[in-house]
Amino acid sequence: MLPNWLDHLGNWNPQLLRELKGRWTPRNLFLAIAFSLLIQTLILGLFYSHLPQAASWEPTLSNPFCTGAEEYEAFRCLLDASGQLLINWQGWWSEICNVLSWILPLVLLVGGVCLTIADLAQEQQRGTFNFLRLSPQSSQRIFQGKLWGVPSLLYLAVILSLPLHLIAAQRAGVPLALTIGFYAAVAACSGLVFSAGLLATLAADLPVWSGAIAVLLILLGAMVFGELGRSLDSWQWFYLPLGSHRAIALGLMLVAALVGNYWIWQALDRRYSNPSAPLLSKVQSYQLTACWEFFLLGFVIRSPGMSPDNSGFSETLSLLFFAHLGLFLLLILALSPHRQPLSDWARYRHEQAHVLPRQRPYRLLQDLVWGETSPAPLAIALNLLLAIVIWAPWLMFGLEDPTPRRMLMGGLLLTSNLILILAVLSQGLLLLKTSKRLVWAAATLGGLVILPPILLGMLSLYPTNAGTLWLLTAFPFPAWQHVARSTIVLEWLGQMVLLIWLLGQTTRQLHQLGASPLAARLPSYP
Repeated sequence: MLPNWLDHLGNWNPQLLRELKGRWTPRNLFLAIAFSLLIQTLILGLFYSHLPQAASWEPTLSNPFCTGAEEYEAFRCLLDASGQLLINWQGWWSEICNVLSWILPLVLLVGGVCLTIADLAQEQQRGTFNFLRLSPQSSQRIFQGKLWGVPSLLYLAVILSLPLHLIAAQRAGVPLALTIGFYAAVAACSGLVFSAGLLATLAADLPVWSGAIAVLLILLGAMVFGELGRSLDSWQWFYLPLGSHRAIALGLMLVAALVGNYWIWQALDRRYSNPSAPLLSKVQSYQLTACWEFFLLGFVIRSPGMSPDNSGFSETLSLLFFAHLGLFLLLILALSPHRQPLSDWARYRHEQAHVLPRQRPYRLLQDLVWGETSPAPLAIALNLLLAIVIWAPWLMFGLEDPTPRRMLMGGLLLTSNLILILAVLSQGLLLLKTSKRLVWAAATLGGLVILPPILLGMLSLYPTNAGTLWLLTAFPFPAWQHVARSTIVLEWLGQMVLLIWLLGQTTRQLHQLGASPLAARLPSYP
């Protein structure tokens, strides 16, 4: 029976069978089961040790799991008629459920992404991943096999912990539908994070610890987002109430995770087929921008009464701006071709003898907008224009007060200029000869976006007393009302001058990169 099952599995996904055979040994299975049971035993033992004991009862005894009057963040312990302590078992199981609800996703996400990154990085170092490219399997089958097979022992350990979590949730009074929704959310987020880890490893050959740090930062952001979300009056998406209807919020999150997975797998397929190609084509980038900005726009299309003067809505706008900025930082890295593809493109531009001179500007523009290996700044500019077009109707007609309208539009323009500057700078860095070009570009983008606000805050320079400096950062909105209009215009002109200079430098690098091989073959070439 088992060999037949293995044959069916191998026919369906040979990569998954290969991963399982290498990992599901008796020793590894024993360790996974023992690890899961040990963690559950430690959690139960720790919480049991915090229960009050009847032998140590006295009138002043208090404990968080007692049922009497509250005093000093604990409760007075009372005895029943038979002399037994009255324990709040529902609260006790609720605490166990809360702890497991954090530990299980943490172990799954951090452990899973580290395992997948380490496995793929090892295959690339050994050169075996290139053999997989030569196999008749599709990229989807190979990556699905890795996502299901590499962390399979971790999946087993987590699944063995689910009965305790289900019992704790049921005795804590948590509805079964909410628990199942939690599992669905964790599964969707795990698939998204693991796929992103595979993509990052293919694109930049990242070390294992970087994946763990990235997941911890994501979880920290989720905690901050959750605390911030509790302070908001209500969340809506195109008038759908997310704050008061958990099923709608869960459904939207699952759809967003599925759409995110779709785009990541598009990039995985491109990088698997051609390791030197950009992660996304320019056509795909326009589609992704339209999809993402439309998704973000839904959070500001709200019922009457929710305006930027409302503090909760202002926090929502801040979160949406971070999401908008994050998309374009990723687009810069995903669209910008590296040195060799750019070299080939620049050389091809020099050798286009069949194109008439009057047609060359049009062909160049067409290539910059749609071409696979052409420089990315113009495509980034078109994506920014597309985002502004999507947001323009709400900015023009969805705000009654003109003050926030001017602030948002002005801040969006300044930030768009900064994104273009970062796009040109990143494209120049990807022309370097080092093998870690993408890592240098990503580190530079992150540093230029994150470090200036942190340094200004450490120097006690805030938007209220240093608005001019804050306009130079990626977060100009808080400083908008504290600077003169002439200062804003000068800042914008300064950005344009810097952008034009960077474009000139990058264009000169491209000319040199494309002309040097031709000059080597034709010494008379000027």
